[in-house]
Amino acid sequence: MEVLEVDPIKFDKLIPIKRHVFSGAEFNVLNKDKVESVKFITFSKKNKIVIGIVGGVRNNTLYSPFSAPFGGWVYNGALNLEDLETAYVLLEKHLIEQNIEHIKIILPPFFYDESGLALIFNTAMRHSYSISNVDLNFQFDLVNFNDNYLSTIHYNANKNYRIGERSGLTIRKAQGTEEVKMAFDVIAQNRKERGFPLKMSFENIAETVKIIPADFFIVFNKESVPVASAMVFYVTKDIVQVVYWGHIMEFSSLKPVNYLSYYLFDHYKKTGLKFVDIGPSTEDSMPNYGLVEFKESIGCSISSKLTLQKTFIK
Repeated sequence: MEVLEVDPIKFDKLIPIKRHVFSGAEFNVLNKDKVESVKFITFSKKNKIVIGIVGGVRNNTLYSPFSAPFGGWVYNGALNLEDLETAYVLLEKHLIEQNIEHIKIILPPFFYDESGLALIFNTAMRHSYSISNVDLNFQFDLVNFNDNYLSTIHYNANKNYRIGERSGLTIRKAQGTEEVKMAFDVIAQNRKERGFPLKMSFENIAETVKIIPADFFIVFNKESVPVASAMVFYVTKDIVQVVYWGHIMEFSSLKPVNYLSYYLFDHYKKTGLKFVDIGPSTEDSMPNYGLVEFKESIGCSISSKLTLQKTFIK
């Protein structure tokens, strides 16, 4: 097997099957200013590219991803364990030759590709990678959204949905820049009220959604005031990810996020998708107990999302 760094356009041609949108060349080029350099590394066998990885270099460390929820290995077809084994060895040798001393990989949650990620994790452990974080990722399997959904979720979640319904909440998908900005402003206010920084500006989002297909939703009260919103990325052909969602604290009593979650599940079930990824409720492995309880209450299941790292010995 041979290792070769290529330009982003060639990378996308050589590995056309993307396991998720964050491994695409265009997305990583968009965010290149966040690191010192971006590397598109491929591994070929008998002149055929079989595996690759995208990472950003900062402070002698290769990060995959460097500006996304997760990254790691991408591959054409089914992942072969022996090829993966060789790729780990060649990657380490290649990075050492470039004086890169560390690597940090955040894997997708296991439900994205349970078999492939099991092979990736097993090989990493046998090559002396350590686990720096085990985050808890929450996702809703849309096979579970049906006429009995409300009777299967927690009592409080059912009750809160009914509160929003009786309060006259309505929801619609944002159309045009003005409504997308309205949805963003609700999220920005929610983060400000909760004391959490918003990592993406509206300008960042506007540029990103030129590359990644996205939906924006706005919940209105009966006076047509926006009270909650969501931003959703199409991450694979079967999975969407809720990147941001939240409500304005003044309208907490209306329980708009319970109403919003029901609508999202209904909407994406009708479009034929398989999962709504609602993301982690941990940061550096430490849980936000309120978020854990909320996501469990609306019927989400849990997957591990692992961060692997290694320091190379020359």
